Amino acid sequence: MSILFIGDIHAKPNLVEQALWLAHESDVTPIFLGDLLDGDKSADPVDSAYCVKLVRESGALCVMGNHELYPIYARDKYDLAKWWDAQDDAETADRIADEWFSILDYLSPADTEWLRDLPLYIKGRRWIAVHAQLPIHSYRLPPQYVLGTSPTKSQVQLLDGTNTKPFWAEQYDGRFGHCYFGHTRRSKLKGRYLFDHATLLDWDAKKGGTAGACFLGDIPFAL
Repeated sequence: MSILFIGDIHAKPNLVEQALWLAHESDVTPIFLGDLLDGDKSADPVDSAYCVKLVRESGALCVMGNHELYPIYARDKYDLAKWWDAQDDAETADRIADEWFSILDYLSPADTEWLRDLPLYIKGRRWIAVHAQLPIHSYRLPPQYVLGTSPTKSQVQLLDGTNTKPFWAEQYDGRFGHCYFGHTRRSKLKGRYLFDHATLLDWDAKKGGTAGACFLGDIPFAL
C-alpha cells in the first residue's frame, strides 16, 4: 500500500486541503495521525469541525488523537480534568470544559459518529500509525477501538503520552513496526523528529507552524 502520513492539523483546514490534494495527485492513501480538532481558546471551533468534515468526506483514514477523544468521550468536566491532569484545579477544569465542549456544537451527527469510531492505531506490514506513543515494555497493544463509554488507561496512554525525559521513541525498538506518530511538538524535542524506529510528524501546527507529512518509508517534509 502506498501511504501518506499526515501529522497534527490542529484546526487548520488549509493543511487538510493540501494533504488531501497531495494524496490524490500522488495516488496514495492518506492517514491522518489525529488532532484534527483543537480545543484551545485560540482555535476556532468552526475550523475544527470543518477539518473533520473534510477528512471524513474524503474517505481518508485517521487515528484518534487526544483532541478527538476529550470532547467525544468525556461525560462531564470531571472526565476532562482527569485526562488533563487538572483534578485539583477547578478553574482550569471549568475552562477546559468550556473550550472543548464548545466544539460539539459545530459537529454534525455524522461527524460525531465518525470521530467516536476512529481507531487508536492503524497497523500495516512493518509499520504502525498512532497519535502519541506505543508501549515499549510490552509486546501486546491495547484494544484498537474504544468500546463502551470510556477508554481504558492503557488506551489513553496511546494518544496522550507527554513525557519527553526520556522520550519513548528514543527507547522504542520497532517491535510493532516503524511508527509514524504526532502529539509531541517537534520544538519540544529541540527540532528532532527522526528516530531509529519512529518518525514524528507533529511539526508545531498548534503554535503557528505547519504539519509534517511522510510517504511510507520516505523522508518527512512540511506541508
